[in-house]
Amino acid sequence: MALLVSLLLAVALGWLAQRTGLCMVRAVQGIRMWRPGLLLTIVGCGVWFWLASPLFIHFPLGEVLRRHAIGWPFAVGGLLFGLAAAVNHGCSISTLSALARGQWHMLATILGWVLGWWMLYLGAPDISYTRLTTTFTPAWWLVLSIVAVSLLAIWRLSPAHRRIYAGVMVFGAVGGLLGVLEPLWSPSQLIRDVTERPLAMDMAVAWPSLGRVLISVAILAGMLVAARAHFRPGEYQGSLGRWVKHLLAGIVMGIGASLALGGNDLQLLIALPAGSPGAVVALACMIAGIWIGLAVEERWERRQDRD
Repeated sequence: MALLVSLLLAVALGWLAQRTGLCMVRAVQGIRMWRPGLLLTIVGCGVWFWLASPLFIHFPLGEVLRRHAIGWPFAVGGLLFGLAAAVNHGCSISTLSALARGQWHMLATILGWVLGWWMLYLGAPDISYTRLTTTFTPAWWLVLSIVAVSLLAIWRLSPAHRRIYAGVMVFGAVGGLLGVLEPLWSPSQLIRDVTERPLAMDMAVAWPSLGRVLISVAILAGMLVAARAHFRPGEYQGSLGRWVKHLLAGIVMGIGASLALGGNDLQLLIALPAGSPGAVVALACMIAGIWIGLAVEERWERRQDRD
């Protein structure tokens, strides 16, 4: 029954990601135009995780809700991930959403993730992380207050913006419920575990469970269903240069996600709700990296237009 519920939530999660156009790059673009609402809503997704806290007694999450002290890998990894996501025009979830719409060059991004993870794994840099043992559980009144303020703010928006922002909030709620049932639900995390497993020297490390595989398939199925009206693969045929660009962006994203112990999806919906200081630094640097990447790209395009 738990797996069935997880699969239904996964389909809803994929559908919502596609329909809302959930993307941190797009949200940072909004901030650069003095429209911070979408980014604030995305960053606040994690608060919905704690609405499912009564279920934690049945699904202990002590080994998943890991908190880490601030360290340079979170800053460097977040910055690299953000810069590359800006070049890629999409982060973790939005890369898969774009692929479901027929943007085949995103396959190069995913291949880049794998190569980036392998490069960092095989390079075996001596990186240490300080895990915090203290638990973190926000006060219930604080969670409900944030939810109430968020709902009031969304209600005051125009209908078009209200639909998008409300969809992002529901995405956070669904992601929180799914995280209770299967904390490692992220497709990018699944790809990483599958690709790094053959490299592991410890043969006791298990392959990802069938349940995780089915959840990722369900997420992609939800994205495909929501993208039916926008599936136009002929519009996204890119040149070799475009494929190389996304491959290189994916490599840097993979290295950055490895250093920061997760991409923006895991940081937003798992690490940040856990109260990890490392996640705060990683997300702040991701946002800064995306901002810098977009600014550099905009300046480059203006220079090309003048020439």
